[in-house]
Amino acid sequence: MSPVESGLDRPYLLASVDGHAGPSLERQLRPYCPEKFRADFDAFVARVRSGQGVAAVDALLKDRNARFSDLAARALERASTCPGLQDPHVRLRDMDADGIACDVIFAGGLNNEPLPFLGFGADAGPAAVSPELRAVGAHIWNAWLADFVSVAPWRHVGVMQIPIVDVQASVREVEWGKAAGLGAVNLPAPRSDYPGYADPVYEPLWSACEELGLPLITHGGAGEPPVGMDSPAGFLIFGVENHFLSRRGLWHLIFGGVFERHPGLRFVLCEQRAHWVPETLRDFDSLSIHYSREFGEPPLKRLPSEYWHENCFVGASFMARYEFEMREQIGLANLLWGADYPHPEGTWPHTELALRRTFAGQPEAEVREVVGENLVRVFGLDGPRLAALAQEIGPKPSTVDVPLPDSDVPEYPGQAFRRIGMYA
Repeated sequence: MSPVESGLDRPYLLASVDGHAGPSLERQLRPYCPEKFRADFDAFVARVRSGQGVAAVDALLKDRNARFSDLAARALERASTCPGLQDPHVRLRDMDADGIACDVIFAGGLNNEPLPFLGFGADAGPAAVSPELRAVGAHIWNAWLADFVSVAPWRHVGVMQIPIVDVQASVREVEWGKAAGLGAVNLPAPRSDYPGYADPVYEPLWSACEELGLPLITHGGAGEPPVGMDSPAGFLIFGVENHFLSRRGLWHLIFGGVFERHPGLRFVLCEQRAHWVPETLRDFDSLSIHYSREFGEPPLKRLPSEYWHENCFVGASFMARYEFEMREQIGLANLLWGADYPHPEGTWPHTELALRRTFAGQPEAEVREVVGENLVRVFGLDGPRLAALAQEIGPKPSTVDVPLPDSDVPEYPGQAFRRIGMYA
């Protein structure tokens, strides 16, 4: 009996917590813009096409891309011209070829197609842009994305944008997005121009997301720009600080008692790597214990690490082997894998090679949880249907279990084949 017939080589269900789309401003997003804001939309597009960025991060990425080596430039060209950024049918074919059954879709295609009035799409948009226009830009994306994922809704989790500076408007957008088939809420990282997430003003939003079963998700690069980004070392400073700034919402939500009041709420940090989690949880618990000693009462009913293990998840996009080996400290059930399609730093189109680099020789049952089963559970997806698809397209454990020699690492490895730290 062959391994497949005996069930001993059942393909992995790959579910990516990190993918991107980049619809054309003129061709695909403009039709969703209300007539009242068409002039503003066209003016925004004119600025983009003239080379003017709308935020510090956009300008930094543009400068970085202009200085890329030939090899990195070719990788960016492949990613930025990928038809799957805009065509759902091509995207599905790419997913099939890479063995990925389903993915979570953010804005940010790196193809010079920012979200109208918002920019890259991970954060709350420029503070200088009116809240009204930012809300319009959010809904334009949401309406387009709902149509995009409707081609295969069981294979996609569309991440909606919300106008975070207006909580009631955010609640209305969340309700609309859920009804339209979107499956998660982009939560911009805390910033100084709106209240932190420990503030009670957000209670209606947390309640709505909990009741609707919509996870909150924050993508790397979602925080306020680091100080010094306009210096010659700007990109290096950004590389150090952008992950930290993007995960600040974690301690706001935990210490603000949000998970205590909303035990059904789920919070995902995406493209965040994962090595930082154990030390951070130790620091949180230490602070909580210290608070209890100083003030005679605990700040929360449980230790912060307990809320992490029940409510929080880290999407370690293009996961490194050393991160998977920390799974017991991070929490096996709290660890999610991501391909970052089609960004050049991610695994596409070399996902099978990246899986071998990270998971060869590791326990199959635990690999299954991290590469797919955890995400299916967190986002409430149709596990049996995705498992049936995985039988057709997923990589087999016998293939993934073969160690990848350095000679087989792709010419441009991005960050998907790293051995140390966040990047290399």
